[in-house]
Amino acid sequence: MQEINLPLRGARDYLLAADLFDAVQNTFPKDYQARDIQMLCFAKAKKEVRIEPFAPESLPLAYARYKDKEQDLLLLPLAQSPQRRIEDREKELLPYFALSGRKLDANVPSSLPFSPVYQAVAAFKQLLHQPQELGPAAKFIVARLSLQRLFSGPFSLVYTRLVGGAFYEAEISQNGEALGKLYFAREQQAIG
Repeated sequence: MQEINLPLRGARDYLLAADLFDAVQNTFPKDYQARDIQMLCFAKAKKEVRIEPFAPESLPLAYARYKDKEQDLLLLPLAQSPQRRIEDREKELLPYFALSGRKLDANVPSSLPFSPVYQAVAAFKQLLHQPQELGPAAKFIVARLSLQRLFSGPFSLVYTRLVGGAFYEAEISQNGEALGKLYFAREQQAIG
């Protein structure tokens, strides 16, 4: 078991899925090459989190499940709520996003402290907040992230469809190579 201590961002009362994903990645050795990555989010993480190897009996308690070719992990709640809160700096990314209909190209300088997954989540929110989509008042939560591999640098994100009336799907690509998909649920539809 490994405990991770993450801060809440802004006014949220839960830990961001992008921060949870990055925390899992940070538990691996620096030279670890994650492939065929899946992260399924089941509920808002309102407590501090521990990472444990997958066990079917623990699945009903999990906030999320992380799986790649070599790892199969659950993110489970601890008893304590997060004690730290930091400013949500997501708006600093907006100048580096170029919107064109249902596509967003992101070219965020590597000097900024935002992981590629955090950037992709912020980019997808911007796409869905457009008036022709769902508008600025809509609230979303990550439901699933699927990546062939980790990435860095400029990327594109295209909002492709609404799946089953509940999940908004976007494709992530880099230099024309499909990297994976990101799924959001409207916050009121999310479990937890």
